[in-house]
Amino acid sequence: MIKVFYFRNRNELKDFIEKLRKRFLEGEGEFIYRSFENRLLLFYEGDVEGGKEAYIFNSFEEIPEIIKKLEFKSFAVRSRRMNSNQDNRVLGEIIKERLNKNVDLENPDITLVVDEIGGIKFFFIK
Repeated sequence: MIKVFYFRNRNELKDFIEKLRKRFLEGEGEFIYRSFENRLLLFYEGDVEGGKEAYIFNSFEEIPEIIKKLEFKSFAVRSRRMNSNQDNRVLGEIIKERLNKNVDLENPDITLVVDEIGGIKFFFIK
């Protein structure tokens, strides 16, 4: 699976790149990056930790399959750039129906943060 890493600042990115440098030079993993709207996304296929691990999706229908392995009873959905309220409701209903989980907007076990940058849709979990 290709992972997307989202960085809030240059220091997070710098620390992450240092972790990757040796692996990449030895031919391990593969990465590309995209910059949109003053944000940097790094796509990496390989085993490494750092940044905020995010998951690419094409349709909300894919998300329950990705998160079903997580242990949680309640969740919330937050959108950044998409049609926020409508998208939050649609995705929330899909997760609620498919995984039999409760929506809790005040104190959820996990929060899915959905974003789209440069036509790439992804989400990460808080």
